[in-house]
Amino acid sequence: VAGKAASSVSGERDPARDAAGSRRPAGAAWRRWRLAGAGLALVTLCAAGGALIVKHSREQSRTAHAAFIPGDSFAVLTVRGGDQSGLVRLQDLLKQSCGATLPTALDALPAAGIDVDSNLYAFMKYPGAKRSQSDHPTLIVGLIARVKDRPAAEMGLGRLVDSISVSLLGGATASTGGSSGGLPTTSPAARGIGEAARHDLRSMIRFGRGRYLDPRGGFITYGLTDTEAIVLLEIEGDAANPTLEGEMRACLAKPDDAGAAPSVAQLPAAQLPARALSGEGPVALWFDAQRCFSQMPKNAAAQARYAQLSRLLGFDVIVTAQSEPDGRLVLGADYQYAAERFKADADHVAVADLLRKLAPVDSAQISGRLMDRCATAIEYEGLPEQMRAMLSGGSPNRVVVEKSIASARNARFVLTAWYDPHPLANAGRGNTPASRPAKADGVADIR
Repeated sequence: VAGKAASSVSGERDPARDAAGSRRPAGAAWRRWRLAGAGLALVTLCAAGGALIVKHSREQSRTAHAAFIPGDSFAVLTVRGGDQSGLVRLQDLLKQSCGATLPTALDALPAAGIDVDSNLYAFMKYPGAKRSQSDHPTLIVGLIARVKDRPAAEMGLGRLVDSISVSLLGGATASTGGSSGGLPTTSPAARGIGEAARHDLRSMIRFGRGRYLDPRGGFITYGLTDTEAIVLLEIEGDAANPTLEGEMRACLAKPDDAGAAPSVAQLPAAQLPARALSGEGPVALWFDAQRCFSQMPKNAAAQARYAQLSRLLGFDVIVTAQSEPDGRLVLGADYQYAAERFKADADHVAVADLLRKLAPVDSAQISGRLMDRCATAIEYEGLPEQMRAMLSGGSPNRVVVEKSIASARNARFVLTAWYDPHPLANAGRGNTPASRPAKADGVADIR
């Protein structure tokens, strides 16, 4: 009793009691309670950490093959495989709105051993080899996917290559004696197409991290690693100087294999910005106009035109597309400009007025025409109108465009189109004003 009184007077806590004054379990019992509490906390932390690790691992498995996208690409399309329901809904709504559908060859990817739960990437670039001085740009278009079943993927990619070859040749391949789509059947390109299309002549070359189909001077090939599939297509290439095989070898080269691809060794390595793989929704497209036109082969007239349009063409944009269950199609675009594009109204010059002041585009040839097209259709002022015109064929109930300018170099817009979520059930009702959703206050309708 004297000890308790002394402890109370001195303010010291009784070690046998907790903060509330209740008596603690004595001795070994108290230690067991402490150990049980610590164990429970440890189990909880391990479970939470394990869930985060599994989530990160799944996300990494869906996106790891993005490392095969060439760093000098100027356009990257991302189709996110983790949201299959959103992707199917978006595809159905795009078909209803503007008749856009995925190519039949891509629809067959799930049966071709491709992992549809992982992201699918497509890119566009110029050949990395030393470019010719001609005014005719050559493009490399690629497709990168994650492999789920390698034997099935090899057979499926072979059929995909055959399908693309036949469709681009406008009929049977050169090896079968059919149409060559305007290509001489004795040209290296036609021979490569025909030989690649015949399974008995197909040969694979092992290189770097995998192996690839010998293009034999043709314009299409594919490569396989243990977990990735790559398809490359060369557009408007020179049959006498093909670059496709060098591009495939550059994709498959090991990181420490400095001399693996001599055809691309002349150029410094470019880095793909993190922004290229960002963007929300099931589908996102990144396009860097500055990369595209600064690297594009140009004659003197086209070079002068590019200098005059550099303020308009010095941008990159991320375009996203997603759909909602209520029938809304939402298209967004986020722009970043290298120069101050959005100045005060007094300094603003309309794109059409600027183009009228330039020299005729004929002397700039195809490069100049592509610049003009980008300035009028992809630049911030032109893309919303292009999207609205594209969607008008699907008779939307309403189309609204909301624009916002964050700074002199950053701007974005969001286009929302309302469609009937049950077009077949309501096909006979017509597009009456009573069936349209009410307009939101303060939002301009530019339908």
